[in-house]
Amino acid sequence: MKDIFLLSKLLIKEKLRILSDRERHDLTSLREKYPWARDMDYGKISQKITYYDTINQDRAWETLQKGRTNDRESTPIVPRKWLAYAAMFIGLFATSVFLYLEFSKPNAVISDQQSEITLQLENGELKTITDSTQQQILNSNGEQIGIQKGNQLYYNTTDDVGELVFNELSVPNGKRFELVLSDGTHIYLNSGTSIKYPVKFIEGQNREVYLKGEGYFDVARDSLHPFVVNTTDIEVEVLGTEFNISSYPGDTNTN
Repeated sequence: MKDIFLLSKLLIKEKLRILSDRERHDLTSLREKYPWARDMDYGKISQKITYYDTINQDRAWETLQKGRTNDRESTPIVPRKWLAYAAMFIGLFATSVFLYLEFSKPNAVISDQQSEITLQLENGELKTITDSTQQQILNSNGEQIGIQKGNQLYYNTTDDVGELVFNELSVPNGKRFELVLSDGTHIYLNSGTSIKYPVKFIEGQNREVYLKGEGYFDVARDSLHPFVVNTTDIEVEVLGTEFNISSYPGDTNTN
């Protein structure tokens, strides 16, 4: 974890162009140590800096000035706005790295014998999903309800339904998968996770899914139909937001 925060700090200083030679060397070493850091979309993270307007700049600047009274080094003065941006970016980046590392953890929920991602349809049929395939997902009547492309599965049925029809997706250890529900909600599933969900949600009812394991949810906003994630211990209800939930059967706590 120490490396993560050091990496965050050095990236900010690189952006502000105030890296020392030693820090530049350290940043190069960290990028070599964590190759995935070179591919992360920092631009997408920094877009969230629009929340900068909520920061009390005067108070932040006063605090910073007080902290500089004991600083004898000749450090470049950075504009107040950039400092506020930097503080936001460090927090956002550290959070994103933490999620990345959490999503890389192996967990034991799915059977050790299972090596492929599987999809169980409403009629009990079990389909195997591999990263190199593309296929249509059909219901028991032979009608297309979704499509799988590599490590993503999208549900796109427009048919009206009178009752909930569930599919269940199981992701074995060592793999991850992205699921897009019929309402546009994106779910990023960690290894050793299973999720049960309706093929299509019904008008007037909550949007409920059932999770065992870990997933990051980017929920499509719908104030009339709350989105509910059911786990063994708790239920999480939202109208439209992003959050991570971890609820493996073998864990003591749900996070």
